[in-house]
Amino acid sequence: MTQLAIKPINVRSLIPPWWPRLLAVVVAVAVVGAGAFLVVQRASALPSDAAMQVGDRTVKISELDKRIKVLAGLYNVKQPTDPSKKASFRRDAAKSMAVSLILERAAKSKDITVTRTQAQQQLDKVIESQMLGDQKTYEQFLATAGVTETEVLAEITRVIATSRLYSEITASVPEVTQADVQSYYADHKAEMVTPEQRSISNIVVGTEAEAEQVLAELGKGTAFATLARSTSRDSSTAAKGGSLGAVQASQLEDTYAKSAFAATRGKAFGPVQTSNGWNIGLVTDITEPIPVNLEQATPTLTQTLTTQAQTKAWNKWLGRQIKAAEVEYADDYRPKDPDAPPSTPAG
Repeated sequence: MTQLAIKPINVRSLIPPWWPRLLAVVVAVAVVGAGAFLVVQRASALPSDAAMQVGDRTVKISELDKRIKVLAGLYNVKQPTDPSKKASFRRDAAKSMAVSLILERAAKSKDITVTRTQAQQQLDKVIESQMLGDQKTYEQFLATAGVTETEVLAEITRVIATSRLYSEITASVPEVTQADVQSYYADHKAEMVTPEQRSISNIVVGTEAEAEQVLAELGKGTAFATLARSTSRDSSTAAKGGSLGAVQASQLEDTYAKSAFAATRGKAFGPVQTSNGWNIGLVTDITEPIPVNLEQATPTLTQTLTTQAQTKAWNKWLGRQIKAAEVEYADDYRPKDPDAPPSTPAG
């Protein structure tokens, strides 16, 4: 899949698509599910250079800044420049980092450890599978992302440990039965269809003016694939004429999905701004929704219901951990709404 409009790959155009996948559902659930339980106390005796205190761990502002930098490099979680938005972002980042530290402590308490060798082996697998073992491509990624290999390995370690913790906490969740699936299917039968899919080609450029120029060239009769190969900043799709393949709306960034799924087949749409630039798209094929019977729906519904049950168990457990963590924030980092989930994936 492309790195340009596909939602799970919300990173800069030169960054490979494997980092968000590495986080998978586990960390997202950990961070989002934690917000409703986070205990916030008024700062009383924190050092002037501290952002927060989690248990007996004082987190300096410089540590939080470093975490924000890593998030920007690996996941394209950008800190806003607008002062009001920046303040809110930093409060959310502090809250999410608190959850991350609580998870690290919980993993250690359960003797869940990840060695550097294990983290390196996972990184080697990623480089081999996603970069064809090309060390230069990996080094380019590090330079583009502005991160070090030590930071990369630390992130992999965090992900592996959280994944193991999640598996341990949810191991006792009862298996979903066929009766559960049948009941859910009956209650949601109107929704039991395969989502509409569209085959889309895409060109991404740096500015709106460049996108308008692409539209102008298309209007003159230049082939979309030709322009994609010569103009698109997405190296992963440019060589394929900009083809993203067949995608569902849920896989795309919201602004892009709205335009793509309202567009007429064969007619270019855009410009559409996404987190990776300005996009011009082209719908080449449309597969309409198709009703799904119980047998066809069973595998997906079983996984969905299993995930829901696991998430419920995880959130219940995590809530207890956070309530006991005695999180204390400095004034500038105290969340405005401590009961809301973090607004950035900063776990």
